[in-house]
Amino acid sequence: TIDCRCAYEAPFRPLACPLRRAAPLRAGKVYEEKMQKTLDALKREFTSLRAGRATPALLDKIMVDYYGSPTPVNQVAKVTVPESRMIVIQPWEKPMLKEIEKAIMKSDFSEL
Repeated sequence: TIDCRCAYEAPFRPLACPLRRAAPLRAGKVYEEKMQKTLDALKREFTSLRAGRATPALLDKIMVDYYGSPTPVNQVAKVTVPESRMIVIQPWEKPMLKEIEKAIMKSDFSEL
């Protein structure tokens, strides 16, 4: 058994504690899954870093007001990178141009 010092108190501790119920191998897999999810989230964060090269992932966190609903830019426009330091945003609907401009101005990209 695993010796855990958690909030589960006796006499229910042997039955209620999730660490005691889980076999050591299963507990290891749970932590591996959590670590994998953490690494995936970290990779997503690294894609939005500014490293001197433009990528469409830089706009993933910018939300546009699309008929009252916050929507990512890449779902209301075509985002391309023709050159290493240029991002081109082509909205699918003409009225969305002003909304995209507002969203970019409110984001930290306006400080570039």
